[in-house]
Amino acid sequence: MAFVCCWSVYESGNQQILHNIKKGLLIPVAKRFAKDCHDLGIVVHGTFILGLPGETRETIQETLKFAKEVNPHTIQVSLAGALIRGTFLYKQRPRKRLVRQRHLDGVRVPFLGKLQGFLNGFAVSPGRPE
Repeated sequence: MAFVCCWSVYESGNQQILHNIKKGLLIPVAKRFAKDCHDLGIVVHGTFILGLPGETRETIQETLKFAKEVNPHTIQVSLAGALIRGTFLYKQRPRKRLVRQRHLDGVRVPFLGKLQGFLNGFAVSPGRPE
């Protein structure tokens, strides 16, 4: 029996955040793609990034809701905290802190405190491949 997996780089469940990073992905298309994969028995690995330009508590909640809706079999959540001077993300960084920042190994990482809340909100569904 063949095992087929699709690596879906959603990044956010908020359309404006996706526009901000020039993702070129439409939320309804991503939802349909995930549904089609599930219907065909294709295992979906969903990747998300917290802390992208324009991110707020509300957009994090939208991404959590979106992640639950597309229901990937596995999930990866990254933080957009590696802001390198001169890059597009650095220029788009928020000038005003919207959520408290934390440190990871001495490096300031925005939204680190929200990562655990995001993962806690993503319930593992029964019947997922092991």
